[in-house]
Amino acid sequence: MPANTILITGPIPEKVGGVSNYLSILIPRLNRNVTYFNLGLLEEDQGKGAKLWKLIRDLVAFFRIVRNNEFELVHINPSFVPQSLIRDSLLLFLARLYGNKTLVFFHGWDRNFAAGTNQLPWRLFRNLLLRSDSCVVLAGSFEESLKLWGYNGKVFREATIIDEDLIKASLKKEVSEDNRKVKNYPTILFLSRLEKEKGLFEAIECCKILKKTFPELKLVIAGDGAAKQEACEQCIDDSWISFTGYVTGKEKYDLYRQADLYLFPSYREGMPTSVLEAMAFGVAIVSRPVGGLEDFFDETKMGTLVPDFNPGSFAEACDRLLASPDRLREIHNFNSEFANNFFNAAHRSASVRQIYDATISDSIPEKKEDYHWMPS
Repeated sequence: MPANTILITGPIPEKVGGVSNYLSILIPRLNRNVTYFNLGLLEEDQGKGAKLWKLIRDLVAFFRIVRNNEFELVHINPSFVPQSLIRDSLLLFLARLYGNKTLVFFHGWDRNFAAGTNQLPWRLFRNLLLRSDSCVVLAGSFEESLKLWGYNGKVFREATIIDEDLIKASLKKEVSEDNRKVKNYPTILFLSRLEKEKGLFEAIECCKILKKTFPELKLVIAGDGAAKQEACEQCIDDSWISFTGYVTGKEKYDLYRQADLYLFPSYREGMPTSVLEAMAFGVAIVSRPVGGLEDFFDETKMGTLVPDFNPGSFAEACDRLLASPDRLREIHNFNSEFANNFFNAAHRSASVRQIYDATISDSIPEKKEDYHWMPS
């Protein structure tokens, strides 16, 4: 194996999801020798027995890799949820057992679960994971939790990456700003995995309330997931609600271009890529104060963050935005510039390279190019 190789763990690249998307964009831009360790199979495992067998399989394969090879850094990508905490804490233990420098990048974060990890046995797994040389988080609140738990290593705040092809597409003026805001019907977009925890049903109820004020309203729901069938049945008599299925490339870009609002009432996130993508296309955002959105989101310039889960609250927020075309135009201009400047692949991959160097050399970067992704 080449010298100075980074070992990165993550899901199978073909698997749809935020972590696989992030790593597929990041890795080619690291300018490093990278060994990628796939965690588990692409198929969904069923039952506790299958999950246990998957865990054992991953641990044995990882043990063989770190035992037989020397890495400059081992970069592990957990979410702070039960199954990931168990698996990734054990991966980190094995990496450190063979003398590797380690970096843990927390992507998702379940606050309710995190709050309960002071109890055994979760505290044991948490403390194993927090033996990493450095940690990367997507939100200041996640960093505060690490410090509260007594973590003394370096903590960096980072951000999700927007794909370069999407940024290029967002800069094309295929839909003029004037035409975008004077359509004869307002369009709201929900684009995500179709799961209850993503706020799918709150989004539907919100738009049903809005329909009374905006009779020509259209709701576009893009994505696939376990809640799709239930959602389709709930909307069977609502022809103004359309389900596109999973979309990529030009089909996805066109949905962003046609949207007046991006509605995302998610229960929890790290830093939702779909929100950043919508911003790149200049779409006004109506979401919740989840994860890293709390750190940078400016409600005077970007849209609205709704603190509760009440569909009526989301409807009021959407109503205020749709009733003000001038404000939508201002948000369009600001969001597009902001997202393209701060979440593009060149900036974010350069930032991660700095974090790698700081972790390997046990130092602090002298300069970071962005406004708040700084080591503590």
